[in-house]
This record gives sequence, structure tokens and C-alpha cells, in this order.
Amino acid sequence: MAGSDGVLVVLDGSAQDVATLDWAVEEADALGSGLAVARLRSDSPAPDRAPARLTADGRRSQAAVPDVAAGRAAEQAARMPVTIWDVFGTTPLPVLLLLAQRSSRVVLGESRTGRRHQSMAGQIASRASQPVVVVRGRTGAAGPVVAHVAGSGPDEFALRDAFEYARRRRAPLRVLHTYRTAYVDPSGHVPPYFGREDATEVLERAVTPWARAHPDVLVESVALPGSAAGRLLEVSAGAGLLVVGACDGSRLPAAIRDPTTRVLAHRAQCPVVITR
Repeated sequence: MAGSDGVLVVLDGSAQDVATLDWAVEEADALGSGLAVARLRSDSPAPDRAPARLTADGRRSQAAVPDVAAGRAAEQAARMPVTIWDVFGTTPLPVLLLLAQRSSRVVLGESRTGRRHQSMAGQIASRASQPVVVVRGRTGAAGPVVAHVAGSGPDEFALRDAFEYARRRRAPLRVLHTYRTAYVDPSGHVPPYFGREDATEVLERAVTPWARAHPDVLVESVALPGSAAGRLLEVSAGAGLLVVGACDGSRLPAAIRDPTTRVLAHRAQCPVVITR
């Protein structure tokens, strides 16, 4: 059943693991759920290896895991159910996607030195049917929550999560929509175009109902010319979190069709939530 294991966090043994785990614990706390820890392992599995399920009284079926991040996960067992999975082999993606199906959302870091992990982060963000958090960049810095409004289906999910994150973090919310500038056709004619006015209308229509429902969140709507990926990368330098939508009702994940989420997952300077 989807969501039965709560929040899934993927640890790859890099220095990013601790920040990734801390983020996942915060997510599990906010959702009131358990935590599933998937540790990527390059060694061989021990005979009859089973996942280590930790219970509220601190007992677990396996010996304490040696690495710091998973050891910190074990400490959470006093207040939430924790399951530790060891994922062996050089192609962990199928197993991780299977574990993701059992989870309410996926949290993973992006190792700056691990190409395999960088590639896997993008693939999981593209293929998982659950919301994905890519913990990267300035993970502990203060800054507004920035949400992207595209003017289409994913906006409802992005704004839902963005308002919730802003409320939880007691941070202001900045909602961004981009529009193209006027263009000249081959004959030299400039067609009538009201990009900024149209963008402002899109923002007002999308944001107003959510702002009324969350009067405790300070929200600002901004319309800027340019590409969504470019502008979001720019604002990520001062943001605490980016929230973007990745579903428009199609069976094909939007992250595959639209490169914006892939670019943000690899290059944003703060954590990115890809919501569905």
C-alpha cells in the first residue's frame, strides 16, 4: 500500500547523508509517519540478511549500523518506527523505486562527487509517483520558500506544499511565474503581446485561494520574463527551499518532458521539492 512505510530516505555513504537524514526526520515528524532508510551498499549481503525494523521501545532485529547517518536514524526509534534497508549492487534504481511505492515521499541528497548518485537522484525524481525532496546546496540557510506557478495542472500541488512548508518553517513565501518577452515575426511585425499582464493574472488566479486559506503565511507574487529554469536557479541562491510541480495528469512524468525539474535537481543552490 502506498505510504505504508512513511518517508523513504536514501543514503549513499557521502558527506551529504547527515543533512539528508535530518531533512527526512523532519518530514516524518511533520507527517506523523515512520521512516524507511535505504542504504546503498557496494559490498555483498550477509546470508539471510533482513531489514532492521526499529520499534518504539528501541529494540531492533539487527546490530547497530556502523555509519553515522544510519546510526542517527536508529536514535529516532524512540519516537517513530524506523526500518533500515541495505540495497546492494551497482543498479539500485529498481529496488529504490519499489521502496518508493511503499512510501509517502522520498528524500535523497545529491553527492557533489558521486556521478552515479547525481544521475540516480534525477531518475528517481522523474520516475517516482510520490513527491521527491532533493537535499542539496544551502540546506541550513534561512530564506523564503519559493514556489513555481506554471499556469497548468501542477500548480495546485506545488502551492499546497509550498504554503505548508512556509507555515511549518515560519518563512515568507514567494510565488514565481515566468513569461516570454515580445517577439518579432519574420516579416518584422511585432504582434500584440501582453506578457506581464497575462502573467500577473495567472498568478492572481492561482495564489488568491491559497492565500485566503493561509492568512498566517506572508506571500508575495512575482512575474518575471525569461525561462522558468533560469529564473529559479537565480532565486535559489537566496531561497531556503524551492517547490515545483511535476504532474499534469499525463502518465508520463513531467520531469521527463520538462527539463526544469531535472535542472533544479542538479544545479539549484538550495533543497528542491518536486511535488505531485
